[in-house]
Amino acid sequence: MIIQTVGQCYQWDGQEGFEIKRLDYTADRNRKKRRVAYFPTVAPTGDRFTREQIRPLQIIIAPILAKHCTKFELCGSYRRGKETVRDMDYVCLATPERFRQIRSGLQNFGVVFHRGADNIMSGTLQGVPVDFFRAGAESYTSILIWRTGSRNHNIHCAIAARKQGMKIKRAGIETPSGIIHPTTEHHFYEILGIPYIPPENRDMEV
Repeated sequence: MIIQTVGQCYQWDGQEGFEIKRLDYTADRNRKKRRVAYFPTVAPTGDRFTREQIRPLQIIIAPILAKHCTKFELCGSYRRGKETVRDMDYVCLATPERFRQIRSGLQNFGVVFHRGADNIMSGTLQGVPVDFFRAGAESYTSILIWRTGSRNHNIHCAIAARKQGMKIKRAGIETPSGIIHPTTEHHFYEILGIPYIPPENRDMEV
């Protein structure tokens, strides 16, 4: 099975073998501040990490996600092409049972969790905050776009939806006739009636 994500391609043989074909790392800028007082392993909110610092953590996390997820993506400003990251946000297409197995697997490799549920898990790995967001097949695209951000981009999309009497939900786009589940990112923008915006252009700085 080939798992393709932005800047990286993984090949998983379904057992224990895992080959990293290519890696590239970018970053994050618009994360909300975290309360970290009770978790000393979490880096201060002002700290940022370079692509080279994140690379070894990618290599730890990716095989575990590949084993339990249909697909996954590292989002946030990493996906938007930034040079440094404040944390690592993964969107994972997985069942609740598989998502829980991800937690167990990551704990064996040093991830310290301070929040865990069926849909969201948060922790740290070697001082870097890591978050995992579970998605189903119908919600994956919407969650992927929302977790990629930026905040300005998400506001832009929410305003476009509201103008058409719609709302962006975790499961998809709510319309007067029901929820539409975008199948691709291009489909998401098409539903909103706005041009497609590639991830690297989603900062939309004013």
